[in-house]
Amino acid sequence: MGVIFVVDIDGTVCNSNKRMLEIIAKYGVEENWSQETIDDFLTEEKIMADEVMPGAEKLLDLAIRCKAKIVFLTGRNECARNLTRKWLSAKMDVSDDVPLLMRPLDKKNGHTADCKEEMFCSEVLAKNPDATFIFFEDDETTALRYAKYGLVLKSPKCWECIE
Repeated sequence: MGVIFVVDIDGTVCNSNKRMLEIIAKYGVEENWSQETIDDFLTEEKIMADEVMPGAEKLLDLAIRCKAKIVFLTGRNECARNLTRKWLSAKMDVSDDVPLLMRPLDKKNGHTADCKEEMFCSEVLAKNPDATFIFFEDDETTALRYAKYGLVLKSPKCWECIE
């Protein structure tokens, strides 16, 4: 039992808005992205230029106060694991022992909400069926999916009300 924070990265703790808008303007909506597009979105130079969403730095302190475990669950695919770890460490001081669930390489197409819900159910819920889940998510579709499993705090708005 216990509390588990399930935390998205892009648009939730990572301000990737500028990078996302550039890629969408160049390639179109996310569901249509090729591996080339994904690689362009996930370049080291672009990701490491992203800043922490204002207020999101409170997440680690909140987890400690709530005695919660954190699991990062992102739509980024596995090819960006090392770079994502590097960003989390450099920008949020997140250690490598904090779980990071990423979109499998064989599931590069399709809606992110489908992939995230599947990963949550198989990797988090199945292993922690009695936990209380609090989700931090910016995507409306994914947030609606998560609502049946626990409390969803809509990001980045939620950071403004957390002390």
